[in-house]
Amino acid sequence: MGLPIVSFDIGAPAERIKKYNNGLVLDSFDIKKSLNDIINFSKKFNYKIADDTKVLFIGEYLSFSSRYRIEHFREQLLINGIKSDFSLVEDLVKYNIEEYETIVIYRCRYSDSINNFIKECHKKGKKVFYDIDDYIFDYDKIKHLDFLNGEDYVDFYKYSSDIYKCMSLSDGFITSTENMKKSIESSFANKSVCVNRNVASMEMFIISLKAKSEIIKNKEKVVIGYFSGSKTHDKDFEIISNVLLDILKNNANVHLKIGGCLNLPKEFEGVKQRIESVGFVDWKRLPYLIASVDINLLPVEDTFFHSCKSENKWTEAALVGVPTVASCNSELENVIKNNENGLLCKDKEEWADNLNKLIQDLKFRTEISQNAYNTVLKKYITTNSGIEAINFILNKDV
Repeated sequence: MGLPIVSFDIGAPAERIKKYNNGLVLDSFDIKKSLNDIINFSKKFNYKIADDTKVLFIGEYLSFSSRYRIEHFREQLLINGIKSDFSLVEDLVKYNIEEYETIVIYRCRYSDSINNFIKECHKKGKKVFYDIDDYIFDYDKIKHLDFLNGEDYVDFYKYSSDIYKCMSLSDGFITSTENMKKSIESSFANKSVCVNRNVASMEMFIISLKAKSEIIKNKEKVVIGYFSGSKTHDKDFEIISNVLLDILKNNANVHLKIGGCLNLPKEFEGVKQRIESVGFVDWKRLPYLIASVDINLLPVEDTFFHSCKSENKWTEAALVGVPTVASCNSELENVIKNNENGLLCKDKEEWADNLNKLIQDLKFRTEISQNAYNTVLKKYITTNSGIEAINFILNKDV
């Protein structure tokens, strides 16, 4: 990861660290001298020493998405010398507003308690920012989407309205994509919006490295992976279902691995012996699941709502050295460089051509995955991202 490493002059670690540009081998066991050497060594990297600046994050619950938006942002802050706390809405009374430089609310609905809290923040001169990563606050613009007809979304109009009402109380916004920024600006034209893209934490990166090195693949077969977050992605899969079915029928060495929740069309019954379904797994196991496939699928419906979604699935696959074939939309084409660190498809013909090329050409698969990995390593880890968002919420250079 390129991080600095310090050790005493003992054994193999010291031998290796002496040859490492970002390494320091201490020449003494004296505590004061060692501490002084470490402090002087750290200055080489311009690390920020934590001061009294603190940020308070607020959420209704912890989830897969809140891990990206809250925990990873907190890690970005800590790397830059800024401390933070997290509170559930129900526990806000435990926190003293005076201790915090600013407040970040993640995807909370309006309530009297949060309204009163924000008023108190403003009374004390504290700015409040709202972080949201899904286009769910303008119901009239999304009510035509099929997934909203499901039983899980019966009260979604009220949920959406309450999200909007809470957003309207904030001083500015943080979001995950350029299209989300546009959607927020169209509803809150007088407020600033900052994009802080979803990135991997250091722990996520390390787990992915382990998965990448430990998973041994069967060279006799090519496994295509589709990892769905929820039932709302069934329509996404429909985009490529016929293409996938043809590929499975025409290539006896091709297998399909499905993760998460997907209602597989009955047409796949004839090739079910080469299809493996895996339920939801803990995020720490997900890198191993993705690393077990040779090609990652990222089909997305052609709507503005879907173009607001982030490139998480591409990032997660890149971290474990797996190439991604994705739908081409206005967001992904700004992230994925076609035929370089991923493959973008505008229609079923391109899906078929790109998948067949990856299936048949191992060298091409390797090139795409390596380029994607290099991109993520450079721009999509908490250690090398987040500065713009940090400056945005603190209104100062970090």
